[in-house]
Amino acid sequence: MGYILVLSFFDVVRLSLARYRMNPVIIVPPLVGMAVPLVTSLLLKPPVPSQPYTSELFRFVFLAFGVLLLNLIVSFLVVVGQASMAGKVVVEGKTRLADWSKGVKKYALRVLGIGLIYLGILVAFFMLLVMIFVFAMLPQLMSQVGKATPPSTPLISPSVIKAMGAVTALLMTIASSVFYMWLAPAIIDNKGVFASLDAGTKAIRKCGKAFLGFLALFFAVSVTVQLIGAPVMLGAQPVWSVVTPMHMVSGVIAIIFSPLWFLIAFTIYQSQSVAHVKVEGIDSDDCRKSLA
Repeated sequence: MGYILVLSFFDVVRLSLARYRMNPVIIVPPLVGMAVPLVTSLLLKPPVPSQPYTSELFRFVFLAFGVLLLNLIVSFLVVVGQASMAGKVVVEGKTRLADWSKGVKKYALRVLGIGLIYLGILVAFFMLLVMIFVFAMLPQLMSQVGKATPPSTPLISPSVIKAMGAVTALLMTIASSVFYMWLAPAIIDNKGVFASLDAGTKAIRKCGKAFLGFLALFFAVSVTVQLIGAPVMLGAQPVWSVVTPMHMVSGVIAIIFSPLWFLIAFTIYQSQSVAHVKVEGIDSDDCRKSLA
């Protein structure tokens, strides 16, 4: 009879990095996820004010909706691809690009179900945060009512914007980490949607220290990416429409780390959920020796 292999968070990271190095093909889905929006954005050209302007505007709105729908579909396929390929790596030690299409056929509905529940919780939570923020800003907004000239200083200071960015990064880190842990049972143990939610939540409780380490690493990288890709400041105001080379750098960093988050989460789940672990041909009783 086997036994459960308990890995420390550092062991999980080292093991995940080793698996990543042996399976670089796992970065293909996020690369596709970055390339498609860049290509489709070239198709969107705002209509030039001319006659007949209405038809051009209608054509632009229709095309924008199609591009948005395409990007959403591609993003979903990228998530399914990364999850299925990461699961293959964690369970069998090796993956191929063909596992992407196989994973879409096998896991798409389950990932969609978990994703919809995840998005529903996320939207409700952020609506609550927006309401809190609006109520906090309400006194300042009301104080400007009736004034003929706008205030010389922005209502929201740069420090507040940075603090909001840090809080958003923390919340998104927690939400994304939980989402990855929910996906792990669906991919590794072939569980249904609600069974995966239950198993993933239990795994988070069982592997509390490892999961907290995962959160800390994820948050550190997320904040770094956000700082690198921070908006250009025009005086005291952020200009979100200006794209700089640093935005591209931050995007590339996020893509490089994306497969690692799946591998870490799936490895954490597997380390407490199975009695036998196979890592590149290494059994569970030899796994720690291989990490030493």
